[in-house]
Order: sequence, then C-alpha cells, then structure tokens
Amino acid sequence: MSPLQNISNDPAVQAAIQATIHRLDAEVARCSDGTKKSASDGDSNSSTNHDTLRTSGRRMVYDISPFLEIYPLVQSWATRKLLEEINGPTIVTDPKLQEELDFEDQVVDAIGRHIPGFAKDMLMLGGKNSTRKAVCANIQSGLRGARSDDSDTLNKGVCRLINRFYGPTLPTPGAPAADTNAVATNIVALSTKLNRGFVNPITAHFLCPMKYTNNPETIQCIVDGEYEVNEGMLFTGLYGPGTQYNSNYLLEGLLKNPLLFALVKHLVHGPSSVDKGPGATSRRAGKGALAGMTELTPLALAYFLVQYRFTLANHTWAKIDGNFNYVRFYGQREQGHPGGIQLVPSDFDKIAEERAAKRWRVRDADMEQALASMRPLPTFPMGNFDVNGGNGAGFSDAGVGGGFSGGFSFGAFGLGSGGSAM
Repeated sequence: MSPLQNISNDPAVQAAIQATIHRLDAEVARCSDGTKKSASDGDSNSSTNHDTLRTSGRRMVYDISPFLEIYPLVQSWATRKLLEEINGPTIVTDPKLQEELDFEDQVVDAIGRHIPGFAKDMLMLGGKNSTRKAVCANIQSGLRGARSDDSDTLNKGVCRLINRFYGPTLPTPGAPAADTNAVATNIVALSTKLNRGFVNPITAHFLCPMKYTNNPETIQCIVDGEYEVNEGMLFTGLYGPGTQYNSNYLLEGLLKNPLLFALVKHLVHGPSSVDKGPGATSRRAGKGALAGMTELTPLALAYFLVQYRFTLANHTWAKIDGNFNYVRFYGQREQGHPGGIQLVPSDFDKIAEERAAKRWRVRDADMEQALASMRPLPTFPMGNFDVNGGNGAGFSDAGVGGGFSGGFSFGAFGLGSGGSAM
C-alpha cells in the first residue's frame, strides 16, 4: 500500500490512512490513562499494565541515545522516504550526509524493534505532522522517564555500595552525634549530588583520568582548571582496582571495576540482584528481559557508562560537564553539533589502534600456525639458478615450504601495525 496519501485519490488508500491516524491518536490518548510509575522501585520497567508508546519508549533506553531528540529525526526520515516515492532514491555524494541518513535509518529500525510497524505508520501519516509529533513525544517521554528513573535508583543503590566499600566506618554507638547540617566530604550523600564529583575524595578517585597520577594534588589541579578532563580520557572508575596506566596498552583492566559490574546488574536485573551470587534467579523479569536484551550490545554498554559517570558526578542531568561531553562519550552524533578538529588522539583512538594491531597479530599467528601445520610439499630438485642476479637466492632442494622456516609476518610487508604484545 502506498504511503503517499497526499497524492493518492484511491478510496482504499485514504481509508487506510484515516484508520492509521485514528489508531495512533488512540495510542496517544492511552498514554495519558496510565498511572505514573514510582521511581523508588527500580526492578519494574513498565508504567502501566499494558504496553503504550511510553512503555515502549522506556524499553528503548538500551538501544537509543538518551540525548537524542526523536521527533526531528523521525520527521526528517519520513520526509525523505516520502519524497523518494515520488522522485526515486536519494543520491548522496557527501559521506557525512550519507552517515547522517544511515543514522536516521538505524534509529527508525531500533524503534521498530519495540513498536512493530512503526516505520510504515510514520509514512502513512504523510503530512499529518501533529499525530507524528504526538507519537514521538510519548516515545520520548518514556525514554526520558526510564533514564531518569535509572539515575534516581543508581543515586541510592550504587552510592550505598560506594560508601560500603570506600566510605568511613560506622560511628561508634554512644559517640556524640555529628553536625547534621554538614555534608561529609568522605562519604557520598544519597539525597544530594553536591558532595560528589571532584570535590569528594572518593568520587574524585573514580573520575580522575587514568593518564594522570591519582592523588590529592592532581585532583586539586583538576578543580582549579589546570588539568583538563574531557570525554576522550578514560577514567579510573572504568578499570579494575590496582590497574596501572599503560599508554601503550589501555585495554588492560578496562571495564573490570566491580562497581561498574554492580551498576550493570542493577540496571539489567534490578537493584535486588546486586548482592546476589552467580546463578541467582528471581520471579520478576528484570529491565533487560523486559527490553528484550539477550546480550550486552555496544549501545547498551555506552548507556551504562554514561549513567556510571553521571552517578559519580555532582551535576544534574546535562549533555556537557565542563569539558566532558556526554554525547560524544556515548558515541552517537548530536544533531546540529559542529564537528571539531581533534589535535590530540583520545584514549578511544588509541584503543582502536590497539584492537586493529591485535587483529593483524592474530592473522599473523593464524597464518604461521597454518603454515606450520601444512603437510610437506613434494620436493623437486631445482639446482642452482639466478634470481635478480643472485645464485640460488632463498630456494633449495628442501622444497618450497622451507622458505618460511624463518618466520612469516604481515608486519614485514607493512600490513601490520605496532603496539605491545597481547
């Protein structure tokens, strides 16, 4: 069925269009009938007892950037697709524009995984922008609500873990009560974020970039603005305890911090799962199960890391914290954000180089292993002959395979790249 209702006079098409509009308007109305979900219970991920656009939006939190404005992107996508029905496929010569169009397609596909038929519905609306905007607004509301609820439960659950493992010991019974109006700097408050970030020695330790020496002097330099902290610097809280910074091997210890692991369990399975051992089960489905998560995807990991950093910081939800850009840290593009020139490679660039080097080393090792395991080729007496003026260069009666006995590496041909051994 053609989505071009604005140019189609077919009564059947017009009837289908009106049916789509009425159905989506009813879906929008249903969203206002649901009861507001209490943010105190992080184990639940549904705001009503039936799926609505907002409920579906909540479950997209692992697939779509929490910073994304959905309606402008969907509107741009729908306009392009409708015009392509008239004028044919869009011809793009600008790689950056093609990347943006591909991103639109990816987001619409991601929404469609949670709302079957979403793409077709958006096209069937044609010029009915008010309905399209209302649908996207409710999806956006669900997405933001899930992000906000996650942040709220993490403020309590993960901060309790920080205090348990890194905070001071409990006060001695009978000891004089401390000043209740003062906010301690050596413990992370559950009700406020004012004493987090780099003003708190505990959270400052986690937030300090690995490339800096993690001590009070460095933290003070960061607070004073002498040392820069940006989204391209991997911070200590991402690494396992005791990991030493190695600029040539940033992968060592990465994503092995137990606090980060607890945060992921908190968000995927629910707060009550954090203290449970491996193999523990629950009668209630966790957020990951409700969202259809079967594996840890790059987008889900990016969301977890954004929430992790935000929980440790002392600011309210924002795209930018000083020189730290959360949108870039997440890894998605911010619509309309001008691209800057990066003069110094970030830690992520270095990791990409490490991974590329590792792939080549694995290929080298596989090739050497394959050659070593080859059955000997038949030997043919070659005698002496000239190669580029040389006499018998590199060949002998031992056979062709003997020429590889000294080792074989793609790196020798300039196809590999440097880096430390893994």
